[in-house]
Amino acid sequence: MTAQPADHRPPALQVRGLQKRYGRDTALDGIDLSVPEGSVVLLVGPNGAGKTTLLKVLMDLLPADEGDVQVLGRIPAREGAHVRAATGFLPESVEFPFARMRVREVLAFHARFRPRWDEAYAGRLADELELRMDVRWKKLSKGQRRRVQLTAALAHRPSLLLLDEPTDGLDPLVRETVLGLLARHLAETGATALYSTHVLHEAQSLADRLLVLKRGRVGVDAPVEELRRSHLRVRVRGPESGTGPDDVAPGFLVRREATLGRDQSWIVRTPEDELKSWARSAGLEVLETERISMADIALAYLTGKETS
Repeated sequence: MTAQPADHRPPALQVRGLQKRYGRDTALDGIDLSVPEGSVVLLVGPNGAGKTTLLKVLMDLLPADEGDVQVLGRIPAREGAHVRAATGFLPESVEFPFARMRVREVLAFHARFRPRWDEAYAGRLADELELRMDVRWKKLSKGQRRRVQLTAALAHRPSLLLLDEPTDGLDPLVRETVLGLLARHLAETGATALYSTHVLHEAQSLADRLLVLKRGRVGVDAPVEELRRSHLRVRVRGPESGTGPDDVAPGFLVRREATLGRDQSWIVRTPEDELKSWARSAGLEVLETERISMADIALAYLTGKETS
């Protein structure tokens, strides 16, 4: 169930008919995507959904097989160096090819490729993230490497952030520091961000759009507030005999959550009055309804019915 963006800001990312295959396996299957400038998009999907592949194509680190891609008004396949210089990219991998470099040298290496590198801001980030500037890369833990990568991604105040599991490997206290730092950075710079994560709850306060990928296709692409308004968790009860909740599958049903006797918990995408009208006609009783979080909505689409 795809909602097309109803936003009049120019797109920071524009993707049409994007396909990417690895041999016989299709990673991206006709992706259409438009992300307005200044949006913060939570990108979710199961392993193998195509999230990392999408980010790499946007950065021209992988070639597309078919389709049109524009990033910040440029075509990555033609202007990859410009796109990468204007983008803060935090890859899924924490590897770095020059393992003997010290942290300060790693940051200096990144600065060479980013004309807008802000040395004072880099120092501020390094202090806040407690970087060990004289330690060699190969001696750093996974979490310490992640903090260096984050500093490199933000220090040039890019117009676009592509973040692939940015808190992976961080302990809970550092996660909170990083999320607060990202929130402040986005507020100060107005950057567009595509934030890919499996930890749905941690980034929902940052995001204003939700993008769900499933089997290489866009399942959901909509503003967060629209999704929160339109989705409910409901408990319905069937009659003592005859048709019950297990026997019906209305078009607005996103996920069946639990069954207890004649009662069933659903997540639905429909106005409450329309839900109750439908339930009466189906011989079901709506016992209660509640609004749900964006994390619950995303999880419903990931584990519920196929989206389209």
